Amino acid sequence: MSGITIEGSCPECGAPYRAELWDRTHVCEYCESLLALARDDTRDVYAVSDGQSGDAHLLEILVRHETEAYRARLAARQARAGPLAMEPLLFDGLREFAERLRGEFELLERVDFFVPYWLRESAVAEAILGRRGVAKESYLQLFHTEELSRGYDEQAFHLRDRGLKIGSLRLARLTSRHLELAGGRFLPLASGPPAEPRLDRARGRLRRTGQVIRRHRGVWRARQLSLYKHFSYASVARRGHEEHYLLDRQFGTIAARLAAAEAQGYRALQASTGVAGPPETPDARVLASECPNCGWELRAGQQELISFCTSCCHAITTGEKRLELLPYELAALPPGPVPEALVYFPFWAFPFQLDAGGCRFTRIRDWLAAVSPQPGLTRIAESDPDPSLYFVPARSLYGSPDADRAFEQLVGWAAWRQPRLLRERPVPCERARFAGSDLSAAEAAELARYALVGLHDNASTRRLNGRNFAELIRDATLELGPPRLAVLPLPLQRGVWRAEGLRGVVSGGLLTGDLPLARATLSHGLAPRARVSS
Repeated sequence: MSGITIEGSCPECGAPYRAELWDRTHVCEYCESLLALARDDTRDVYAVSDGQSGDAHLLEILVRHETEAYRARLAARQARAGPLAMEPLLFDGLREFAERLRGEFELLERVDFFVPYWLRESAVAEAILGRRGVAKESYLQLFHTEELSRGYDEQAFHLRDRGLKIGSLRLARLTSRHLELAGGRFLPLASGPPAEPRLDRARGRLRRTGQVIRRHRGVWRARQLSLYKHFSYASVARRGHEEHYLLDRQFGTIAARLAAAEAQGYRALQASTGVAGPPETPDARVLASECPNCGWELRAGQQELISFCTSCCHAITTGEKRLELLPYELAALPPGPVPEALVYFPFWAFPFQLDAGGCRFTRIRDWLAAVSPQPGLTRIAESDPDPSLYFVPARSLYGSPDADRAFEQLVGWAAWRQPRLLRERPVPCERARFAGSDLSAAEAAELARYALVGLHDNASTRRLNGRNFAELIRDATLELGPPRLAVLPLPLQRGVWRAEGLRGVVSGGLLTGDLPLARATLSHGLAPRARVSS
């Protein structure tokens, strides 16, 4: 999770709420209404501000800054004086100093303005063929980045900003109140689009002694927000001398003390007409939270695109005006001992077609046989369709090596099985639960190329080299047919799912790194995501 929150108000009761930046739904804490968060990344503009105004508030920021500096000097003097110094005397001196400052400061001029930034969130995938010692392996890395770039001309304005604290950032939609707060003044946008995400931030699993034979990486999901941060320029008189300050209104701190010549640029700022006004759409839409089929209360994850009713097992998605039913196909339970519990895991299934090495493959086992024979496929496969179905997990299992391995195992296990899909629903029972979907079919299709490494077992990985890795994966052309939502049951024994024919284990519990086999969360809480911030 990013930790960046959006502030809004419930259309039903007017109560304020805070939701994660990329949440799709939110439940109001006061009236318990289900809110579908209306967000258009291409049009919406967000503001970062303390939300306060007035000359007195601005002077209080200056007084607090000077008082904190004075407190640091007193504390250093007290430390040198030894244990006989009295702490109450320190606080009495601070109060007197602050009162004296309020009488010394006189605000001469104030200019409020907003500064443009671009916040880009990206999901990066890497398919790697590497070597650790004599062992050769191919694996997938998925991780999340958030990058903040300045949207103004840094040559014309030097704000001393070293980046927003995006780990604890609170955003609100830009409204008429913000426009009034800054008098309509904005720093002009710099020419040119924001920078593309940096892919060199990738984390590597290989040790320093390891070797990367081939690497294929790219951005499979990118979202970009336009946001404005509130700054103020203040000119104050203090003991007959004029001083100039630049104040950061996100944190209520002094960003810089300006020279008189540098202050002229902020004094000359005029109201801008190039910034989009308040949004026409509301922050959220109120939807009935009951299942459209049986009326059961829906408990959906805040980032889920598709949820499942625990009563009638229908798939439910958020429509324009109401919750809507979504058809899906179900695979039969794989043969084996009776499971203690079940996890119904969603996949996006695509008809498979791959052009690689001068050949066209429509069956996954033929493509794998181009590297080495695959005797295990015959034992595991339930059917042999042409074209094969390529299953991509419809849930964001990424952020740690264990979660990445679990993602690979799900891809390989489902593709090796090639289960028959039927248009039916499972029978509800207490020992079964559903994992919702938070990846759209389009996002899964973009990720599918990088997930090809998850189809290889240890035997085929030994036959991979830099040449055929490039031909069969990096330079291959993957064409996917129309998507189908498929749900595959994962049998659990002692809380653990074992992928037959593949190394690895996916557990319904928390992530643990001390087991020889990978584990990842399958319950409503997603696995922790790694975040690389600028």
